[in-house]
Amino acid sequence: GNNVFTVNGSTGALVATSATITGTITATDGVIAGFAISTESITDVADSFGLASTVTGGDDVRFWAGATFANRATAPLRLTEAGAITATNATITGSITSTSGAIGGWTIGATSLTSGSGANTVGLDSGGTNPALYAGSATPGSAPFRVTQAGALTATSATITGSITSTSG
Repeated sequence: GNNVFTVNGSTGALVATSATITGTITATDGVIAGFAISTESITDVADSFGLASTVTGGDDVRFWAGATFANRATAPLRLTEAGAITATNATITGSITSTSGAIGGWTIGATSLTSGSGANTVGLDSGGTNPALYAGSATPGSAPFRVTQAGALTATSATITGSITSTSG
């Protein structure tokens, strides 16, 4: 009853009040610190987040939260073995670096942000070979409205109200 260490000879059950174990421990079932252990995952007891070791040959989800183990591939927060992160509701502080993707309807390029298509294209470009700002064409250099990095303005049609100050021309 008061034994701090017991081994059940018929079941193999080990009870130890305190233990230091060196070497390999293998567990395919059980609970540790409130986390359920299985052959391919460690999950919280509510099965709403965890770590997975499943190997399918694809880009497997390794960490997830907000879904069950069975639904981890569509969890609102998930991280794959290739490093792809999906977070459906994130507040990120600090620096973000991206050279591709999309944000708020804008396509991210290595040196540009563009939105729309054809005659409805609007773009910003810091690469130096295209206008810095353009609108009205998917081809920046021939857009009816464009401003170069040097400040040269091209406007195919313009209505200007107020005063214009010119130092030359």
